[in-house]
Amino acid sequence: MSNTIPTREHPNIGARFQDLYDEGIRLIQRYSGGIWTDYNHHDPGVTILEYVVYALMDLSYRTNLPIEDLFFLGVDDFDSERKNLLPPPEEVFHSDPYTMTDYRRMIVDRVRSVKNVWVNPVRDDSSGYKGLVEILIQSREDLGEEDRARLSAEVSSLFYAHRNIGSDLGRLVLLEAVPMTISGTVHIDVDAIGEYVMSKVYAELDSYINPEVDFHDPYDLVADGHPTHEVFSGPRPQHGLILKQSLRPKSDSIFVSRMRDIVSRVPGVKAVEDFRVLRRGLPVHDDQITFSRDTYPVIEYEGLRTAPGEGLSLFKNNIGIEVDPVTTQQLLDFDLASRRSSHLGGIRYRRNLPKGRFTPEQVRQHFSTHNEFPAVYGLGEVSQVPNSESDERKGQARQLRAYLVFFEQIVANHLAQLSQVRNLLSVEQ
Repeated sequence: MSNTIPTREHPNIGARFQDLYDEGIRLIQRYSGGIWTDYNHHDPGVTILEYVVYALMDLSYRTNLPIEDLFFLGVDDFDSERKNLLPPPEEVFHSDPYTMTDYRRMIVDRVRSVKNVWVNPVRDDSSGYKGLVEILIQSREDLGEEDRARLSAEVSSLFYAHRNIGSDLGRLVLLEAVPMTISGTVHIDVDAIGEYVMSKVYAELDSYINPEVDFHDPYDLVADGHPTHEVFSGPRPQHGLILKQSLRPKSDSIFVSRMRDIVSRVPGVKAVEDFRVLRRGLPVHDDQITFSRDTYPVIEYEGLRTAPGEGLSLFKNNIGIEVDPVTTQQLLDFDLASRRSSHLGGIRYRRNLPKGRFTPEQVRQHFSTHNEFPAVYGLGEVSQVPNSESDERKGQARQLRAYLVFFEQIVANHLAQLSQVRNLLSVEQ
């Protein structure tokens, strides 16, 4: 016999009538086959077996109820979190950050001015120190010197409050934005709205160059099938849960051809001609645009040049059109804000354990099989043996009832214990 608990699910024979019935016939043949040979349905013994099987199926069903139906019985005042040591998942799985990804998730979540951050181990420190960490911060907007110092101090304090033993902050860098502008000719559909197309072009380019970090409600992820331990592991989020796989490595290059493809796929765009990218006002001649480790690209939105022949020009039926820069900017701001709106709220931890479907009384309620037998057996409350019957017939009915009482008592005891499982496993008992 194995000393370990098998990982495979044990077959529940009690859930299938035919399996229980066949097992009952097998045992009858084994222990009384010499005197009992008729196993057809008209035989009284087989009738009793069928009712016993139905009772065992009910017992098996309740025994194999989901655990929440046995531990969290209905709506009562039993505190399973305290008495059974069953706290909700948001209390069990969360921990302080201990990986570089955990630090990234925590900083982006808790520091509102941070759009993205990269936390990396320093492997080539000139002084030979080990355990140093570098933090590269991309702020959500341009900051003055005072705001930059405040942001650096906030991130630094957060790191030191949660740093691992033997680790220290090697350097903290607020990345410098490298301004990029685009120019070219964009042909749009006749029924397309120029301001909408223009705002979508810049929004999609921003999503490619500086993608937003996605935030989620952890309970929605669990409802969608994500494993609970994966959703609730790591630092406890405050404004939104960030999935580990959504945190991409820092990109040190972008491609002009990719930007052109993005513009061409914007709804309402028919064709793109003479597409060019300017870096710090100078045209870029290569397809790949590289950036240093401490910088990142950003598409300039302020002062959009929307007149034909300047910057990005829109044409309908080969006729240049002008778009309202104020409306374009408003649409663009709304689009960008909607992509990060989940960060503005907070997670409301529910701290509620699941509720069972039944009360303790319903779990332990026993339905006697006596009342289910045909009236001819004289076992039920309203199907007693008539007084006109012989004493022998009355005695036979009482003898059968007494025989079944042993079985009924075992079933009733089992259900009573089943309704008290949470008390049996309580730390207070």
